[in-house]
Amino acid sequence: MPTKSFKTFEMSRPGNSMFGDGRRDLARELHNDQASYAAAADRHMLACLLRVAFWLCVGVSPELISGSGLSIMAQIRTYFVTFCVMWWHGCQSRAVNQGNCVDEYGAAHDWWVAYKLPEISHHSDEGVRKGVRYVFVTSDSFASTEERDIEDYTHGSGEPEWGYPDTHWQVGKYDIDDPRSIFGQTLKPLYDKSKKEKSSIFYILYNDEHPDGNTSLARGHTKGVVLLRPMPSLMPNWSGVWLLHSVPKFPPVPADGYGYPHTGRKYGQTAMCTTVHGPRTIESIGHNFLLNDMYIYDAMIPNSFRNFSPTMTLVATGHVRFDPPLSLVQHVWSAAGNHFVIFAKSGKWHKELYTDLVAPTLGQNLFTETWQNGHGRLLSNCSEGHPRVQNLEDLSFDVANVKFSSHDDHSKWCISQNELQPWVCVSDINRMVTQTVRGGGCICFDNLNLWKLFRALFKASDVETCPQ
Repeated sequence: MPTKSFKTFEMSRPGNSMFGDGRRDLARELHNDQASYAAAADRHMLACLLRVAFWLCVGVSPELISGSGLSIMAQIRTYFVTFCVMWWHGCQSRAVNQGNCVDEYGAAHDWWVAYKLPEISHHSDEGVRKGVRYVFVTSDSFASTEERDIEDYTHGSGEPEWGYPDTHWQVGKYDIDDPRSIFGQTLKPLYDKSKKEKSSIFYILYNDEHPDGNTSLARGHTKGVVLLRPMPSLMPNWSGVWLLHSVPKFPPVPADGYGYPHTGRKYGQTAMCTTVHGPRTIESIGHNFLLNDMYIYDAMIPNSFRNFSPTMTLVATGHVRFDPPLSLVQHVWSAAGNHFVIFAKSGKWHKELYTDLVAPTLGQNLFTETWQNGHGRLLSNCSEGHPRVQNLEDLSFDVANVKFSSHDDHSKWCISQNELQPWVCVSDINRMVTQTVRGGGCICFDNLNLWKLFRALFKASDVETCPQ
């Protein structure tokens, strides 16, 4: 797909540090965005009430009223209550239950995170031996458990003595190449719809290593899927998923059916699925994508989508933004109202995502896990006056009885070092010199339960020390 330079657009969120003038700036950002989200919900509620009013105006015929023993006002009240209940249920379902991140059982969740385990030839689990076993956690994994106090794990010291428990990671029931896997279920609309049905959905498949073997070492080091569907509403609206992952040559184009590449089996991989809903969130993601210079290998753009999200349409048609600002930080909300911070950088920025953007923006020291092999690997950064960014060297999933070196891991994620500010980020770019000149980004959110699961994967001795 040809690249097109797109020079001007109105940014929906300036790329300022959320901690620029202290935590009051972050509070102001969140207050403004919460107000925007609430306003969107109010508009949706108004649309629902307008539907009821419209039915009352045109749906109660004189013949229907005169043929009943009830008084006119009694019938109107009956119809009003009945349809209010019906429309309220429908509106609530559309406004809240937009979860299209689907698990192995077909249940929808607001988000999920999956970790494909490395191939380990001597392991007792055949799925691990073949490199197709994964573990995952969803937005509903913690709903039935009571959150325990941090001191239960740290003995009040602030540093886990043995790591946090990882019991909420769930081992996948199916291999990752199975259409019934969490990946296959979530991407099912791409592969199971008829040609006519598929033409009504919007999607972008992007990867710097295409399934057909085409590879770009200059364009964005980005991998993912955006899959959106129109939602029945008085006002035009679209909803769906953004799947950000680390797997080269994945997923296949729709015509080839769902599958998982053999080249993605050897190393560990990560993925995060997030529900997206409404023009503001979708446009915000589109602005980040314009900076990334994504290598798109397939896309579908229904005509009805073009006016709904002009920015995402520009992305899908190959436009790229090269002019400053060359990094962007935005606040978005999932369909269920969970708050996320999304980061993006252009290759023209010539800086490193984690050290130069994520850590200073969040105001947090980070533990990072990215690809450690190859030329130009960046060591842990402990520069004075800046947040520390430290690489991990070894990981352990007790729930799957798996231990491995970061050299066997192609995943990309980081967490804050402070459990009192429990940030978790899933990304698509590595800490390498060569990738300072490539686009990339990440999704971050403040979630203590998920933070504990990632913190359970390593001990203090598994962290690369700072260079002397």
